[in-house]
Amino acid sequence: MSKSQGWKIGLILALFIIAVYYIYPSIVYHTMSYEEKMAMQEDDPVGYAKLQNGALKLGLDLQGGMHMVLEVDKSQLTSEEAKDASERVLQIVRNRIDQWGVSEPQIYPQGDDRVVVELPGLRETERAKELIGRTAILEFKLVEDPQTTDAALNAIDSVLSERLKAEDAKPEEAIEEILPDTAESELPDAADLFAESEEGEELQDIDLDDYYVERPFTSLMDIEGGSILVPDDEYPLVNKYLNDPAVQEVIPEEMEFTWSTRTFTKGSMEYHELYALKGRVEMSGKYLTDARPNWDQFRKPVVNFTLTKDGGRIFAGVTGANIGKRLAITLDGRVESAPEIRAK
Repeated sequence: MSKSQGWKIGLILALFIIAVYYIYPSIVYHTMSYEEKMAMQEDDPVGYAKLQNGALKLGLDLQGGMHMVLEVDKSQLTSEEAKDASERVLQIVRNRIDQWGVSEPQIYPQGDDRVVVELPGLRETERAKELIGRTAILEFKLVEDPQTTDAALNAIDSVLSERLKAEDAKPEEAIEEILPDTAESELPDAADLFAESEEGEELQDIDLDDYYVERPFTSLMDIEGGSILVPDDEYPLVNKYLNDPAVQEVIPEEMEFTWSTRTFTKGSMEYHELYALKGRVEMSGKYLTDARPNWDQFRKPVVNFTLTKDGGRIFAGVTGANIGKRLAITLDGRVESAPEIRAK
């Protein structure tokens, strides 16, 4: 075999290995059954998200799924309300599908009064129809004060920390059962194992490990000025923790953690905002005659709404009693915005 042939064979092998490396997540993901995917999503949400993101995206033509066309009923709307009715329906449907966690959904307008929804790989068609077709729920809830929020976060850390410590202790107990008892004098002193120059670095590593063990929940997020920001890659794990029955037990009954409707970018990172809300609904959407998402002068999401006469009285009472606090406006269980109440 000539030198040039050997070079070509080596190049082909290298390209083959690279191709297998990049195609492997797709092979694993698309050979898993629907039940296996759901089980992995529940048991290992971070691993599932990485596998799903690394796999090739197959459309409806290759893996099946659900195709739905929604028609917006504008017969009961004024000409002004009908202008952006389709856009509002589009936003509501996107919010609901995003909460469900469907991979690569396609949601787009068709004409002036239709919205197309394509959900590749979806099998629960009846549940999807119920989720998409139900009436939107708009609610107003007060944001919890920082002290109560911090106490709840610390309680969650404690629960998860105790679990981690218990899991870490199991291998040590097994080792103690296997190894014979050793006198303390036979064990080498820790100071003899590490050079003096390395001692500080080793201690720093231990302190960092201790921090993650003691704060397994809050170490996954950035808490700035009362805002809880969760990086996109940590979102599946944080969401899993929040749905953990043991965690649910330590969250006060009159309090709930709720995600923002949209993600936002800060620097090169994408974040989800997590809100601690009071469980009580201060006012429901039945007192609104109109509500629509919008943007303020700083390009931050806001909700413009018009109230009935009774709604105006209720809203004045809520805002008058809570000046200086934040009032969250939630749509289908997601926070659209949470402005500070500055006046009645």
